Amino acid sequence: MIYYPSTLQYKPRIWPFILWGLATIAIGVFILVDTHDFAQILAYAFGFYLLISGAISLALAWFTPQILREQFVPKMLVWQGILSLVVGILTLALPVFVAGLTWITMLYLIAAQFLVTGVTQISVAWRVMHTGYPLGVSIPQFLGNGVAALLTALVLLLAPRFIGIFLLRLVGIGLILVGVGLIVFFVRFLRKS
Repeated sequence: MIYYPSTLQYKPRIWPFILWGLATIAIGVFILVDTHDFAQILAYAFGFYLLISGAISLALAWFTPQILREQFVPKMLVWQGILSLVVGILTLALPVFVAGLTWITMLYLIAAQFLVTGVTQISVAWRVMHTGYPLGVSIPQFLGNGVAALLTALVLLLAPRFIGIFLLRLVGIGLILVGVGLIVFFVRFLRKS
């Protein structure tokens, strides 16, 4: 155990937090200036997310005990896991093989994923309501997630280019504001201490 003298006062180092704020601002500016490249990066990140999500869905379906699997785990969960894996692989592989594939096409793939997720979430909520197996499952949460996923899919299908660019710019502006807020907060914190 290390003992420090009681006269030693901790002086916080603020420069890592300032760098954190500046990096956040830089990412926000990058998103606003070069939306297309960031959209590709975001598509790759979402592809990795889908691979992980699909693997988790399939693992949940596979490792659920047989008695619960028959009552609770719908086949839609398995199909959602398979679709997540397929869309994740396509999202990661297609831009490499097809140079002309745009991120708008990827938004359509993501919209399809949201459609299946919405139907699956509502299906699970319906099954839990009708079988009487709550198992700690929040029916309103599943219904809310399902409706939100279906609405997101609908918006993406109706106006993918507008929504995609709008959301990316909104994220860029939000990151700039968060970065400025971080810097202001930590500078004020340093002055008080």
